[in-house]
Amino acid sequence: MERVNSKNIIWTLTVAAVLIINVYPLFWLLWGSFTGPEGFTLKYYAELFNKADFGRMFKNTWVYALGSTLLALAIGIPMAIAVTRTNMPFKNFIRLGSTIAFVSPPWLNAMAYIFLFSPNSGFVNVFTDKYLGFKILNIYSMTGMVLVSGLFLYSYVFITVSGYLESIDSSYEEASVVSGASKLSTILRITIPLARPSIVTATIFSLIMSWGMFATPAILGIPVKIYVFATEIYMLLNSFPPKIELSAVVAVIFSALAIFIWFLSSKLSRSEDIGKYVTIGGKGGKKIEIDLGPYRFLMAGGGILLIFSALIMPYLIVLLMSLSKTWFFELSWNNLTLANYHYVLFELSNLWIYLKNTLVLAVTVSLGVIVIGTVVSYIKVRTRIKYRRHLEIAAMYTIIVPASAFVIGIIWTWIKPPLVLYGTLWLIFLGQMSRSLPFGVRNCSDGFQQIDVSLEEAARACGSTWRKIMTSVTLPLMKYILLGTFVLTFLSSARDLLTPLFLAAGSAKTMTLSVAIYYLWGETRIGESTALSIMLILLTLIIYLPLQKVLERSTDLDD
Repeated sequence: MERVNSKNIIWTLTVAAVLIINVYPLFWLLWGSFTGPEGFTLKYYAELFNKADFGRMFKNTWVYALGSTLLALAIGIPMAIAVTRTNMPFKNFIRLGSTIAFVSPPWLNAMAYIFLFSPNSGFVNVFTDKYLGFKILNIYSMTGMVLVSGLFLYSYVFITVSGYLESIDSSYEEASVVSGASKLSTILRITIPLARPSIVTATIFSLIMSWGMFATPAILGIPVKIYVFATEIYMLLNSFPPKIELSAVVAVIFSALAIFIWFLSSKLSRSEDIGKYVTIGGKGGKKIEIDLGPYRFLMAGGGILLIFSALIMPYLIVLLMSLSKTWFFELSWNNLTLANYHYVLFELSNLWIYLKNTLVLAVTVSLGVIVIGTVVSYIKVRTRIKYRRHLEIAAMYTIIVPASAFVIGIIWTWIKPPLVLYGTLWLIFLGQMSRSLPFGVRNCSDGFQQIDVSLEEAARACGSTWRKIMTSVTLPLMKYILLGTFVLTFLSSARDLLTPLFLAAGSAKTMTLSVAIYYLWGETRIGESTALSIMLILLTLIIYLPLQKVLERSTDLDD
């Protein structure tokens, strides 16, 4: 009776939730791109392809995505190898900085680099133009967009590749060194080929993430009319009247491209389970450190410069901007003020609604991802149900669909009767769940694989029910994995701009802190926007750092 009342009910509800959250919107996305008032039609595809600016947008998207990905790979792979396979100093600092850079709001770097490289008033450009006679970079350009996005995406490449290298034995590299191979030859011929699965994964998903990124292209590209996939969809939705059919067509095209690239790359890499390398659990084997000699300090200097450029410097600049009376502040005490914080705390209407919405979404999405991810992972790892693999695919495929494409499917799904959710927190909740669920499933699957099934079998032999085994044996052993999943999902939701911006319908009742920051920036209220950004960062750090300490302590105990 217990089996019917608990396990089967939970499994059924989980399957239904996955279908509603992930599969149902994809159907409506396709439906919306092929239907009009007269029924089935291809006119929206024809209209899009006949648009004069479609080819330019398509080209911009590829240049932006490829440029950002290549820059991220060029930075992230060498740094991951240096941290995991060499005697470079300051490795823990670089590892921590790269992790924080990944969970930091993407728009932060765009704000900071505008201060440095705005064509007419950027601090660096003004300085070099005055003393050297030229300006280094116009940040409002494709080059600027690629630079800022690459400095964000490198952290994902670093985490993916370093996590994989930490989990595998380095005896091959040791054998290479003992055989007399040079350090560079060992890295090029042994380490990089060993890391190939993680590099392929990082490349594919960096490319897809670039397609879905909105904040950087919006802040740096829209002012100079450089439109990419995500910003094109935003402009279509915000035109009058909204061109939702065209936005669905654009979303279908790029979703199909993303799925095709993932499928082709996985075939070329001869790995049917390439997604498993996104999050790697377990213990690796023997580790060695390749002695870089005096070059270890040069590599460490590059890593510190990277963390400074991608994390420390943007934080400091945005902090100074939030404390300044003028946008491009002068370095003087007379220019400092707390007026921006006073406005945000005491004059910004609906601030506490924005804060409440942000926290409610972050907590509920995190809990939802843990619950659904745990059950899906259990079905996949611990059962022999016929369609368990299909359930896993349904739960995880959204990771290969650009975020800005999938939210269009969500809009189409819930914009009409009988259940209209557009412009409500429920819709934002569903959108963020669909984006975070793949990571929850992957993390929980790793957790189940690390737990010996004999522990559960022993409890079952003693007469324990499935529910008792899960609550008393399995879940307690997975508590740190679940906590880590909660932390990453919470931070992802709190910093998310695209989902609430696209799905909240501009209502103050459903606005989050990130959307309020974006609107203030768009109104050129730079001081207030950066002050609110600092408050959001402090909020996430207050939550993240204590939980990270708990996770580090658990790792030390395991060691």
